[in-house]
Order: sequence, then C-alpha cells, then structure tokens
Amino acid sequence: MRKGSLAAATAALALTSLAAKVLGAVYRIPLTNLLGAEGMGLYQTFFPVYALFITLTSGALPAVVSRYAAYYDASGRDCGEVLAAAKKLCLAVAASGTLLFAAAAYPIAGLQAASESAAGYFILVPAVAAVAYSSVYRGRFLAKNRTSVCAAAQTAEQGIKLVFGLALAAFLAKYGSVYAVYGALAAVTLSEFAGAFILRAVYGKSKEKLPVCVDKTLFKDMARSMLPMLASALVLPIVTFVDSFAIVRLLAAYGSEETAARQQYGLLTGAVGTLVNLPVVVALSASVAVLPKLTSELVAKGKNAAHAKTSSAVGYCLMFSLPCAIGFALFAPEILGSLYPALSYAEIASAAQMLRIQSAGVVFAAAMQVLCASLQALGKVRSVMVYMAVGGACRLLLQAVLMPKIGIVAAPIAQCSMYALVTVLAALGYRQETGSGVIALNMFAKTALAGVIMIAAELGVTVLGASPAVKLAVAVAVGAVTFFGTLFAVKAIVPKRRGVSAKYPEDGKNGRGEKNVQRN
Repeated sequence: MRKGSLAAATAALALTSLAAKVLGAVYRIPLTNLLGAEGMGLYQTFFPVYALFITLTSGALPAVVSRYAAYYDASGRDCGEVLAAAKKLCLAVAASGTLLFAAAAYPIAGLQAASESAAGYFILVPAVAAVAYSSVYRGRFLAKNRTSVCAAAQTAEQGIKLVFGLALAAFLAKYGSVYAVYGALAAVTLSEFAGAFILRAVYGKSKEKLPVCVDKTLFKDMARSMLPMLASALVLPIVTFVDSFAIVRLLAAYGSEETAARQQYGLLTGAVGTLVNLPVVVALSASVAVLPKLTSELVAKGKNAAHAKTSSAVGYCLMFSLPCAIGFALFAPEILGSLYPALSYAEIASAAQMLRIQSAGVVFAAAMQVLCASLQALGKVRSVMVYMAVGGACRLLLQAVLMPKIGIVAAPIAQCSMYALVTVLAALGYRQETGSGVIALNMFAKTALAGVIMIAAELGVTVLGASPAVKLAVAVAVGAVTFFGTLFAVKAIVPKRRGVSAKYPEDGKNGRGEKNVQRN
C-alpha cells in the first residue's frame, strides 16, 4: 500500500475511528446497565437534537475545508487563505447555531414530552461551539492526508467521555436517573473541548501562516459550496430529531404506554444503534478520505483516475460491511445478550428483531456514504442534497404509516429503505456523471460469493450447543476465515508483492498507473 494512497488513508482513519467507536461501545454498554432502558431512552433523546445542531454549525465545514484545501495544494496555491476564510465562516455559523440551540432547549424538551430534562441541553450548548472550532482544523488535516490526527483526537474524546461519563453518572445516580444522565452529558461537552484543544495544538506545530486579510471572494465561494453540503448533511440529523419525539407518540398509537415506548426507543437508538454504527464507521472513514483525494485526482489526472479511487473505496466498504451484516443477522440474540446482561429476555428479543432488520441497512449505509462523497467531489453537491432529501422523506413516511400497525420494527425497516433508495439514486447519478459503474462487476460477484460461503459456514455454528460467548467466538473465527479466505482464493484481494501495489486484479494496474508485472 503506497504512502498517501486512498487505502492507507482509509485504513488509518478507519482503524483509529473504530478504536474510538469501540471505546464508545464500551462506554455505552456499562452506561446502559447503569441507567437502565428507561434512563438510556432519556439519554438518547438529547443526541438527535445535539447531532442536528452539530451538523447545522459544522457538519459541512470539514468537507468544504478539505475540498478547497486539497484543490489549493494540488494547484500550488497558498492554503493559508483557505484556513483564514474557514475560520471566519466557522465564527459566523458557530455563534448563530449556539444561540439557536440554547433558545430551542425548552420548546424541544416539551415536544419530546420531557420538559423536566431541558437543563441537559444547556449542558451541551458549549460543545456545539467546540465542535465547530475543531472542524476547521479537521478539514485541513484531511486535505493533508493526516487522517490519523483527526482519528486520534476522536479516540481521545471517546476516552475522556468514557472515564468522566461513567464517573459522573455513577456519582449523580444517587440523586436520580435524570441527574445521572446530566453527568453523562457533561462528559460529552468536556470531551469535545479536549478534542478541539488537541487538533489546535497539533496544527500549531505546522509552519503554515494565515493571511491577515481574508479573501472575500474565497469566503463567499466557500459559503456557497457549504450550503448544499450542509443541506445534505442535515437530512439524517433532522430525521433522527423527528424520530426522537415522533417514535414515542407513534408507538402510543400502536397501543404502548409512554414508559414502554421510551424503553423501545432506547433499545433502538442505544443498544442496536451502537452496534450498527460500528461497521458503518469504515464507510464514513472512506467517504471522509475520498473527498480530498478525488479533488486532487480531478485536478491532476481527470475523471478516469478519480473513478478508480471511488471504485476502490466502495470495494473496501463492501468487504467490511457485508460480513458484519451477516453476523448481525445470524447472531443478534447472542451479541445483545453478551453485551447487555442487564436487559431482560423480552428486551433482548425485541432488540434482536430490530438488529436483524438493521443488518441489511449496514451494507447500503456503507455504499451510500462513499457514493455521496464521490458525487460531491465531482461537483454534484446539489444532486446529493436531492437524493438525501428524497430518502429522508421516504423514511419518515414509511415510519408514520407502518408504526401504528406493526410497532417499533417499522423504524429499522424505514431506515433500511432510506439507505437503499439513496444508494440506488447515487449509483445512477454517478453512472450518469462518469459513464462507469461504482464497482467492477467481477469484484462484486466475488465478494457476494464470499458472503454466501460465509452464511453456509455460519449456519453450522448457530446449531452449536455452547454458551453465547463461546458461540460468538467461534462464529467470528469461522466467519473471518471463510469470508476473507474466499476473497484471497478467488483473487479478489491480491497480496502486495515487492514493488507492486496490492490492487484488485481487474484494475490491471499498480499504484503508479502502470501495468502489474510479476517480478522474479
């Protein structure tokens, strides 16, 4: 793998992001056991709103900064101008977003039928400004291919949140579950400030100088580029925000009491959501890494070279998301029972049903992230905005229609439908723009074959009469050997040889764009 390659950038960011997600999962598991299903449901009601305002103030900033910085680097221009304009843009959006978040705290808490917990939003208000500030430096590091700095800061954030979150929640639990939730939220704010401090400190060691005067034309161009990117990024947080108060009310129409409905919402967003997000982080890493890479490739070599990057990124995501989806579908009760021993048998059964449905969405979510990032790099930012809006509307409509009839399982069904629809639309848009498919048919067929063989092998594991922990350990080992062993056997993955980059065999080229040659 060459230095600076997309695979290297994706792997570095994915590994450290996975470490951060693992820390997050490690945190959520004892926190769920500490707060219980109802307390976790209350804790989770804050995050859709928090995520919405985080996205509103800084969701598009890293992408815009990385795209413009990569363009300036590839063109040999002074990138300090980009950072100066980005800081001015950050100040404007962070100030307005923070004030709006504080003003909306009580009305939103009322909509969520939890007006007594509005103080939790004020605990999170400073974190919005901290994330916006750090996003400027995050975008610059991504453009410079220093993805490990961003991921290391994220890992540090999760570690701080884990330590202080559990400590504060445990200390305040004696005053009631609401205060325990406040303690966990305070740790979130503390961790965001720590992440911003780390990124600024590392950037401070660079020799890059910012101009005194901001280029007004560049500032306006970046602001115009940010708007459709921001609209695209806002779709998921808006939908999740609507879910935070609509799901409980829709479940009431299904016949559930408010306490039971909040418990089911906590299982969906806490227990199940935490697991589903783990494999999706690889796709997020690939999408974050691919945007500045594609921008540089387009400037230097044109669309053909950029297409190779997209195809590789989609392939990497498929190779990771498919076995995870299979594992979730086949071993959902064992996974949930092992990770969340405090949950009752009925709660595990309900969560397992949701996780099995969500497993299909893992593959679509992974592909969706990479395709949307690729289209943004190709200048189709408005198209991505439309695709995401259509998918979000479809999800809310399905949820509203199905949930009063079939209950909480309507939520994962609607979410998977959204991911699938956006993926199809983005794939069609990508083909129209480039004239090429998003991944070689040969590679897709080989990966699908590996998935079928893995399913056959894992079905044998499901009938073992062992404990859930032992069964899971055997399933992971068998799944890894069969899936990746098949990929190597059919030469979907070619081991790196001396002087030759590891590439898909159908690419026929090494990392320098030359034909692969077997070296003696």
